[in-house]
Amino acid sequence: MVSIFDPTEYKINSKANWNVVAPDYHYNWANKHEGPFKSTVQVVSLAEINPSDKVLDIACGTGAVSSEIFSRLGKTGLLVGIDMSRTALTIAKDTTHGPNVNFFEMDAENLGFDFLFDKILCQYGLMFFPDTAKVLKTLRKILRAWWKNCFCSSWSGRRGAIF
Repeated sequence: MVSIFDPTEYKINSKANWNVVAPDYHYNWANKHEGPFKSTVQVVSLAEINPSDKVLDIACGTGAVSSEIFSRLGKTGLLVGIDMSRTALTIAKDTTHGPNVNFFEMDAENLGFDFLFDKILCQYGLMFFPDTAKVLKTLRKILRAWWKNCFCSSWSGRRGAIF
């Protein structure tokens, strides 16, 4: 019997899984100082975030990248983090909060933003989207012209992150 990939079922299962594992993931894995997330500072540095930038963090999870982005924004900047896991977003909201920070439960393949972002970041999330091309096309529509995307989509053991 041949199994056919069902993207809808995959998303439902992925969301359910992340809702269960998010706390353990956050406290034991999503650490900026060890494991694959030690590249977080480098990823955010490559984005060259300015204090007034409007920044979108795709698949923000528990907020490891979001907190680093937020540390570089000023009062006029904006951070929007999106993820499909409500549990992960709850942790992100607890660790990174302010008047210019918003987190939304949202599918990156179906964004509904009606304004442009200066920077879009996604660390270790792109590989979870069934239709990566659709995500990238959608992101291009909401990225201000001549500004930056910064993606880190896999980890290669001893060599570290691949950008």
